[in-house]
Amino acid sequence: MNKVIVWNAEDAIGAKEITAALAVSHSLQYSGGVIVGHHGPRGTSVDEGLGQRLEGEGLVPAMDEGFTALYRLSESGRLHSQSLKNFTCPLIKERLDLVTGYQLPVHWQDSEVIQNVHHIWRIAAECYDGVYVNVTEEQAALSMLEPGDLGIVVLRQNAGSIRRFFTEHAGRLSTIGIPIIITLWSYDPMASCSTRNLQRKYGQQFRVYGIPYNTQFTDAWNAGEVVPFFQRLFYSLDQGRGGGHPLMSSIQTITTEIKQYLSGLGPDGQVKGA
Repeated sequence: MNKVIVWNAEDAIGAKEITAALAVSHSLQYSGGVIVGHHGPRGTSVDEGLGQRLEGEGLVPAMDEGFTALYRLSESGRLHSQSLKNFTCPLIKERLDLVTGYQLPVHWQDSEVIQNVHHIWRIAAECYDGVYVNVTEEQAALSMLEPGDLGIVVLRQNAGSIRRFFTEHAGRLSTIGIPIIITLWSYDPMASCSTRNLQRKYGQQFRVYGIPYNTQFTDAWNAGEVVPFFQRLFYSLDQGRGGGHPLMSSIQTITTEIKQYLSGLGPDGQVKGA
């Protein structure tokens, strides 16, 4: 598969922002098309950072679009790769589509519900080069991960939280056979819990990346304008400007590694297992 599942751990925040940023970056860096979505109500999670983009273009999702519509199709056995794109919201033509959150209550403990949710994202993986999904719980994330997928765990840059994660969760994650990337949201490179120190201590298990706080990104998120924010940054790079943007640099680095993993390569660009 080619799903990228992103979730917060140890009371962290930032998974929704990271999901949206990586999906937009992937869609602008590579061809093949990307879809992004989440498991929350409509208007939450990645919808927040991308919603104004929809409203501004007259594409406010109706009841027959987004997660609820796809779930109904899956439940009735009518969801397939040819029909899925008819129920998504295009953000960048031929490059990035959004599955908005659900509009009707979802009973996440129901096994049939879980099966249909998994089916939706498996079908999406047949249609897109990258499938980015923000989920709220580790258990739900792990149930979705399949061979060829990638998990991204978001942590706070806090020694206690990081220690608890590697003590209580890392062992299980390292045995599932799926690559996992650790990201630190609102990262401060001058703090003692730096990626270099963490990579030295835990690098044999996971790769660790920091994503720094950026005021312009925060403003873009609050305005629902994450897509044009990254489009401007990519345009500046194409013009030979903006190469020193810390947020852009970190997101591009992680996006490149994601693409390598989804293409069957390791983080060093070599074929896995070779």
